[in-house]
Amino acid sequence: MAAAVGRRKIAGPAYVGSRLPTSNSSSDHDNCLIDPSLPVGGSADTVGQQMNYWPSYGSMNPGSRLAFLNWMASLRNAPDTYIGYVFVYFYALERRAILERSEEDWAVIERELVRLLEIYGGNRSFHRYGTELLSAIQLLELGSDRDAVPVYEAAGGDIPASVKIAIGRRLRDNLPIEPQWLLSWTMSHPETRVKTPARRAFTQLKSMFEEECQRRFPRGLVLDSRNLPRAEILYRSASGTFVSDLTDAFGSLPDASGCSDALALGRNILDDCTEQLDRYSRRVAKAPEHGGSLHAIALLPPAQRTLAIKDLPNNPLTWLYEHVLAEEIVPAAQLFDRVNAAQPGNITSAKLRELAETLGKFGLGVVPGPGFSFGADHESILLFELDAPTETLEAASAHYRSALLTVALGILVGKADGGLQPAERLSLEGMVANANGVTENERRRLSADLRWLELRPVALASLRRKLAAVPHEERAQIADLLVGLASAGGSHERTEVALLERIYRQLNLDPERLYAGLHKATAANQDDEPVRLPGEVQPTGYAIPRAPTAPPAASNDQPRARAVPAAPKPVDRRAAIRAETEAAAAILADVFGAHETDDVPTVTPGNQLDALEPRLANLLQALLERESWPRADFDRLARELSLTPGAALENLNSWGFDRYDDLLLEDGDPIIVNRDIVAGQFSEAAE
Repeated sequence: MAAAVGRRKIAGPAYVGSRLPTSNSSSDHDNCLIDPSLPVGGSADTVGQQMNYWPSYGSMNPGSRLAFLNWMASLRNAPDTYIGYVFVYFYALERRAILERSEEDWAVIERELVRLLEIYGGNRSFHRYGTELLSAIQLLELGSDRDAVPVYEAAGGDIPASVKIAIGRRLRDNLPIEPQWLLSWTMSHPETRVKTPARRAFTQLKSMFEEECQRRFPRGLVLDSRNLPRAEILYRSASGTFVSDLTDAFGSLPDASGCSDALALGRNILDDCTEQLDRYSRRVAKAPEHGGSLHAIALLPPAQRTLAIKDLPNNPLTWLYEHVLAEEIVPAAQLFDRVNAAQPGNITSAKLRELAETLGKFGLGVVPGPGFSFGADHESILLFELDAPTETLEAASAHYRSALLTVALGILVGKADGGLQPAERLSLEGMVANANGVTENERRRLSADLRWLELRPVALASLRRKLAAVPHEERAQIADLLVGLASAGGSHERTEVALLERIYRQLNLDPERLYAGLHKATAANQDDEPVRLPGEVQPTGYAIPRAPTAPPAASNDQPRARAVPAAPKPVDRRAAIRAETEAAAAILADVFGAHETDDVPTVTPGNQLDALEPRLANLLQALLERESWPRADFDRLARELSLTPGAALENLNSWGFDRYDDLLLEDGDPIIVNRDIVAGQFSEAAE
C-alpha cells in the first residue's frame, strides 16, 4: 500500500495519519508519524540544515518535510541523504517490530534493516541503533532456548542483549561458558579496553583466546550463579519514545554483570593474546597487501602460523621445500620475493639475517647464514631443513666454528688436485657426521655448508685470521683430520701436500708432524717402504699397498737353499715427500695465491699494483680513496669493471694477505678499507 502526502506517494512501512500516541503519553504523537495535514513546500532542505538533533516529522519545517518526502518517495538508497531523515523512517521500523511486536512483519523489517545498514551504516549512530534493532528482532525470533551469534563489540553503554541472554542461560543451568562466549562477553563489555591488534587480527585473536581457555579450563569455565540479581533485557528506542522490556520472552536469567572475577579473567587472557599479536599487527598496518606473506605470518605465534599457511592459495613453503630436496642454490632476490612478497632492493647483512629468522620459524636454514658461514655472497642462497622450527637464530658454537673451518680447509685440500674425489667426499661427510659438541641443527648446517663450499670454496688467504684464532689444543686435531682426508684416496697428490704445508705453517705446527702423518698413512699395514715403479713415467702420488698376507706356518723340515736378493737401498720417505712437494708450490701459487714466506720482500709502489690483475688494480685504486664503502657502492664499482663483487673481495684479500699478512677489506655493510696496512705504499692512490 501507498499513501499520498504532499502530492507524493509514500510506500510503507510507515505510519501516515493524524494521531499516533507514544507509549508514555496519549496526547503526544510518535516521532515517526507522517501527518498529511502539515505544510510541505518551498525549497527542499536536502542537507538538513534546519533539522533538530532529535528529528521528528512533526517538528520539521516545510522545506525539511519536502526533502524527507522526496527521499521516502524514492528508492531510499541515496548514500548522501541527511541521516536525520533516515532516522525518522527508522523510528517506524522499531515501533512496529518491538513496541507492537508484529511478528508477521519481522522478516520484512529485518531485510530492510540489512539494506539500510549497508548504505548508511557508516554513520556510527545509525550503525549502533540499526544493529541493536536487528539483534532484538533476531533474539525474539530465536525464543528462550536458542542462542544468537556471538558479538564482539559493545552496544552503547551496556552489554549486548544477545550476550546477556547466552551467558545468563549458562549461569542458570550451571553449564560451562564456552571460550567464544567468554570472549564475546569480555570484548562487548563497555568497560573493556580492546586494543588495535585485537581488532586488526581478530581471526588469530579468537583462535588464540579459545586455545588458551582450553588450556586453562579443559573442562570448561563454570561459574557460581547463586546470589546473582536477575537480568533485565531492555530495548531503548532510538526515537526516545519507548523502552520495551523483553525479559518475559527469555525467562528469568541471572545477571552476568555480577561475575566480576570471570570478566577480569577474560580480560587477562585477551590482553595476553593481544600482546602476542602486536608485531604481526604492526606489519599488516605497514603493508596490508603483504599480510599473507611468510614474513608477516612468521610474526604470529607458532600455532597460528600453521593455520595461516593452510589458508594461503599458493603455499610458498611447498616451493621452498622443493629446493631443499633438490639441494639447489636459489637466487637471493627470488627467495626474498617468495618470503617477503616484495623485492628487498640491496640485500644487506641485516636483511639476510631477517630472512634467516623468518625461515627459521618454518624449520628452514640458509647458507650463507648470518654469523655462521664464510664469505660475503648475498646474491645466492642454499636452503636446508632444520631439526625443528626455531624462534630465534642460534649463535654459532665454538664446536661448530671449528668443524666449519675444518670442512672449509678439507674442501681446499680435496680440490687441490682439480676436483673432489668420491673417497674425499665421503671423508668430509664423515667429518660432519662425527663432529663433536655440535647441536643437531648445527650438524645439518654443516652438511649444507659442505655442499655450498664444494660449489663455492673460499680462498685460503681469507681463512688466515680464523686459523690464527684456533686454540692451540685444537690445531693438531684439525691438521690430523686434513691429513686423513688427503690420504682417503689411497695416494697423496703433490698439490695436496703443498697446500697442507701452507696450512701447517699458518697453524704454526711443525712440518715434521705433517710428513710423519703422511708417512704413517702411507705405511699403514705395510711391511716395507714403498718402492718406486720402474719406467720413465712416475706416478704423481704415493700408493698405499695392500695389507700383507699372513706368514706361512713354521715347519720342522730344513728349508732348501735359495738365492737371497740384495737389500734395496733404504728410502727416506719423509724426505721424498718434502722433495716432491716443492714442485707443486708453483701450481698452488696460481690457485691459492703466492707462496708464503716468513719475510715479506720490499717492493716499490710501482710494482705493487702491477702484481694484480688490471681490473682488480683499478678497483683497489678506487677503494683506497675512502675508509669505508656502502656495500651497494662496492658492488657497483666491481660490476663497472666487469668483476663479480664477492670474488673481487676475496681476491683482493688473498692478495693483501700474501703481501701484508692482513685483510685489505673488512666484509660487511659498509665495507671497511684497511688503508693503514698499505700506508706509504699507495700514497698517491690514497690521497
